[in-house]
Amino acid sequence: MRGVLWLLIAMLIFAPFNIVTIWQLLRTHPRARHWIVTAAVAGNLMWPFFLMLRQLTPFTRCPSRVFLTLGLIGSIAGVYHALVPLRVERVPVAIDGLPASAEGMRLALLSDLHVGLFTRPGRLARIFETTSRLGPDAVLMAGDLIDDDPHFVPKLLEGTRSLDPAIPLLAVLGNHEMYDDPLRVIAALRGSRVRLLVNEGAALGPLWIGGISDYAAETRSLAPDAERALAAAGSATRILLSHQPRDSPRPVTGNGEPETGISSSVTGFRFPVSGYRQCTC
Repeated sequence: MRGVLWLLIAMLIFAPFNIVTIWQLLRTHPRARHWIVTAAVAGNLMWPFFLMLRQLTPFTRCPSRVFLTLGLIGSIAGVYHALVPLRVERVPVAIDGLPASAEGMRLALLSDLHVGLFTRPGRLARIFETTSRLGPDAVLMAGDLIDDDPHFVPKLLEGTRSLDPAIPLLAVLGNHEMYDDPLRVIAALRGSRVRLLVNEGAALGPLWIGGISDYAAETRSLAPDAERALAAAGSATRILLSHQPRDSPRPVTGNGEPETGISSSVTGFRFPVSGYRQCTC
């Protein structure tokens, strides 16, 4: 009887999260309605099986305890990272042959925002407010802007309103933009506050920011093409922006002088300078 009581209490505690999650999934993925309903029903039918855990042998109980413990640790870590103050890391970059007019320029790099179902608008606004207060010459977003679904692009754009409109905002695609409908993501960002660079470039004073696509692209038209992104750079100092470090190939364009690459993923940032030296931060 006590086990049934604890099960009912747990179900009541998780009920609001359960309802909100299912509602949001149905709203953002209407085409997958049948799959979402099926998964929700199957998942909630698992609750009675918790009563059987006490009857299992120690051999099968141990993995369950490990799984639940890891889940609890992961939840605590997720809440911590969602609530702690933002950390700003300053990385000085030396570029050979940099024009005097470019000395002291500051570029703010944002990456892996993964704007999605559980992204708090206030947190997103604070990210761009903090970036704006730094007073960079431009803001670069190195991919994984959203979490798969193009539905979240408006949410991202709403967050960018906190950035000073005078600061250029350039971005490239990451692997998560490729998982659902990359063409819809591109269409939604064209003409917006975000200047999306898909194997193309943009002039930033004496600099040329070339942005390439991501290796997760399933079509040849979206495959990374550094040569195309840097083709119109002319005599400007060329900076290649990508999501994954492996997307930044060795310089192959222009007069053969080394390019500077900026990329961001789980391995951190990479600034190949003076040849092709890699620095991970």
